[in-house]
Amino acid sequence: MRNYLKFLKKNPSLLKKRRKYNVSADVCLILHGNTLIPACCEELVAQHNQMLLNITPDEIAQAARLLLPSTTAQVRIALALSGKEFAATSLTLPPTIAETSLKNAVRLQLSTLLPSYTKPLLIAIRPQVKGKPTVALWMPTQFAEELFQAFEKVGLFLAYVLPRPLLALPRTVTEVMQVYDEDEESISCFEWSGAAIERWLYVPKADCEDEEFKTQLTEIISNFLEGATQITKNKLEDWENLPMPSSIIYGYSFIPPSTLTRMIALARTKTRRNIIIVAAVVILLIIGGVVALKRYEYRLERWLGQLQNRTLDVSRLRNEVDTISQDIAPIKEFPRQEVVQILQRLNSLIKPTEGWITSFTIDKGEVEIKGFSPNPERLVQMLGSEPMFEGASFNQPRQGENFSIRFKLRDLNIGEYWKKYFMPDQK
Repeated sequence: MRNYLKFLKKNPSLLKKRRKYNVSADVCLILHGNTLIPACCEELVAQHNQMLLNITPDEIAQAARLLLPSTTAQVRIALALSGKEFAATSLTLPPTIAETSLKNAVRLQLSTLLPSYTKPLLIAIRPQVKGKPTVALWMPTQFAEELFQAFEKVGLFLAYVLPRPLLALPRTVTEVMQVYDEDEESISCFEWSGAAIERWLYVPKADCEDEEFKTQLTEIISNFLEGATQITKNKLEDWENLPMPSSIIYGYSFIPPSTLTRMIALARTKTRRNIIIVAAVVILLIIGGVVALKRYEYRLERWLGQLQNRTLDVSRLRNEVDTISQDIAPIKEFPRQEVVQILQRLNSLIKPTEGWITSFTIDKGEVEIKGFSPNPERLVQMLGSEPMFEGASFNQPRQGENFSIRFKLRDLNIGEYWKKYFMPDQK
């Protein structure tokens, strides 16, 4: 597990790819000032909101438990926090940087972008239109982990931490939008263009006590909020009865390290369960086929016994016996495809660090597996060097980390069997 976590840290694009398929929360809680508000989810929420005495991870978690008294640890919770909990950086990247290398490219410049931050940080970033500044959001890893642990203490599963201003975006964004979010302590503004943040502004209200600064800030915000559709959230009531967040903003979600560990464990458990189910079904089919074959063979043997007891011409009886033997030969000599052994070998070859199998098909000695992996070429090499298999190759053009690989069973010659019994003229 530790090695897999290290692998994900070196290849953050893998987690990003997975998010496209299964990133969403079942419940979203919004912290505004000292009030915890649930997004619309009436079947789980018992109360409308909860007041906090202190804004600490433990207080937030306890308030969340009061809001969600019947929620189990299987329910994924997203927590939306004020803009003060996040840092934003903006830089223009070369157009040659691929989306999969985006996080690593920005992390390499962290010491320049945020020289005062010395502790580990989580990063959330989306690719921007080439030529425009790319905005990255940062959050202290320790704080995210403290939130997860606090929620776990009260029996809740914190899956995502979100910047609260992003929740103001509608579920479908078709134009440039600007959001203004204000609470008792801070002001946050951002501009959304396409599928990413283009500009981000955060100001603590304590800095506004200086009149000159306040005047300059008013002018900056006025210039900031121009030329686009605007959404303003400046009081608690604006966040009440808010719908669940749009899936588009999860590109800027933060996943605590312990959440990632749990997700990986759940994925491994699900993969094992699926393999066991497939193996069980295959075994039952094999057993059913063997039983049917034995019954058929038993009936044939009884028939042969009856023929032998008849007073028939010996030569005619011998011909009938030969005919029956030829009829059942294709059944007796059918090459067996040891499906269970194949699945066990694939499970031992393809570790969770190498990839996941989502589909398994076997037909006439040819096996096709589908799934996703950070290095599909390595899977082809591994399968090609396995003594049981031969001819491993991609069955379809690769699409990102998705793969479709086909190979044959080395000691299983379906072709010769087929020619022998069904195409004798082609020998």
